[in-house]
Amino acid sequence: MEKVISDCRKRAIGLNFGEYYYYLAQCYEDINQFGDPNPYFDNFRRMYFYLKSGLLGCADAYTNLASIIENSDTIKNNRERAKAYFKLAYELGSEDGKHNYFLILKQEEYPTCLKLRVTFYGDKIDCDYLSKVIGLVPNTAIYESSRISLYKGSRYGNAQWQYEFDFIATLKLEPLVVLFKEYFGRKIKVLGNYIYDNDLTTRIDILADINYHSIPSYYMDTEFLSLISKLNGSIYYYQEYFDGFEEVFKE
Repeated sequence: MEKVISDCRKRAIGLNFGEYYYYLAQCYEDINQFGDPNPYFDNFRRMYFYLKSGLLGCADAYTNLASIIENSDTIKNNRERAKAYFKLAYELGSEDGKHNYFLILKQEEYPTCLKLRVTFYGDKIDCDYLSKVIGLVPNTAIYESSRISLYKGSRYGNAQWQYEFDFIATLKLEPLVVLFKEYFGRKIKVLGNYIYDNDLTTRIDILADINYHSIPSYYMDTEFLSLISKLNGSIYYYQEYFDGFEEVFKE
C-alpha cells in the first residue's frame, strides 16, 4: 500500500489531476476502513486530498469530504461545513452530493423527534410487579399482556414489560434521559435485585426520525449508564420514521 500511495502521490503532484488526488484519498480510506497500521495515514491527509481533488473539479471528492466532516463530532460546526461541501458537489454534478444536500435542508426544516424505549424481558418476568415498583404502566401498542411478547418467539423471550417515552420534539437526548433517571433510578436497588434474581434483561432503545445525526451516540451521562448497568441492560441507537414524516421525506 505504501508503494501505491507513493506512486499516486507523485502523479497527483506532478500532473495536478483531480482524479489522482481522489484516488490518493481513497487509498487512505481503505487503510482507515481495514485498520491496516500505516504511518502515512491520518484523517487530515484523507480530507486534504479530497479537498484538493474537489478544487480540481472532482465532484465526488466534495461528497466524500462532506461525509467525513458530517460524521466527525470533533469538527466544529460539522453539519454546516458538510452542507457547504455537499452543495459544491451538487453544483459540480454529483448525484450523491445533491441527495445529501437536500436531505440536510429537510433536516433543518423539521424538528428531531426522539424516543426512548425501555424493555424488560425474560421467562420469569412479572409485569404487574414491575409496574408497581417503577410507577409506570406499559404504554406501547405492541404490548398486550404479561404473556404476550413484542418479539414473540424471538431471542427476547416470550414475556416482557415495555414503556416508551415519546412525542418529545427535541434536538437533545437529555430530556429523555432525565425522565428515565427519574422513574427507574428512584428504586434502582429493588429493581436491580429483581432483574438479576429472575434472570431478566433490559434493552434501552434510542430512536430518532430523519435527523439521526442529532443523536449523540457518544452520550456519556455517568448516572444514566450506571443505571443501565444495574438493570443488566444494553443501549441501542437507530433510526425510525415516525408517523407524519413518511410523506415529507419520501424520495
